[in-house]
Amino acid sequence: MSSEGQVVLGGLSRVFSIEGQAGPDHIPFYHSWAAAGAVEQPVGDVTRVEAPSQTEYGAFDVVGEVLGALENATITLSLRDRMTASEVLDYVKRRCPFDVQIHHGVCQDPRDFDAGWDKIRVFENARATGYSTSELGSLASGDVDVINEELE
Repeated sequence: MSSEGQVVLGGLSRVFSIEGQAGPDHIPFYHSWAAAGAVEQPVGDVTRVEAPSQTEYGAFDVVGEVLGALENATITLSLRDRMTASEVLDYVKRRCPFDVQIHHGVCQDPRDFDAGWDKIRVFENARATGYSTSELGSLASGDVDVINEELE
């Protein structure tokens, strides 16, 4: 059965990162308790170029437009905090590029980077631009919750 035309489901995605970027000596790291957020790709504003109207006082004609600069795509990775060292905080501290891949599939082994995934989204030369956590403590029993890390 062909996977053509099938929708991609968010719950069937897995996150991998490659420290120092993809290469034969760089092993992909599987973030087993992670989820990728929405991709955002700002394409820049469009600025109108106007000139005084040749036929009407106080009016202006649009004679062109200037396209704004294409910006970098952004994505946020959300990870469950565990009683081990952070899987991503080193990316923030080192400030070096790395690769992120979001793999989508149905019948693949989620841990296998090379499992023949149905769809792979690749973010090459990524850089961490922010790191945060959810609340680290609570003052009441109703406030107790899991702690998440967020890597932008």
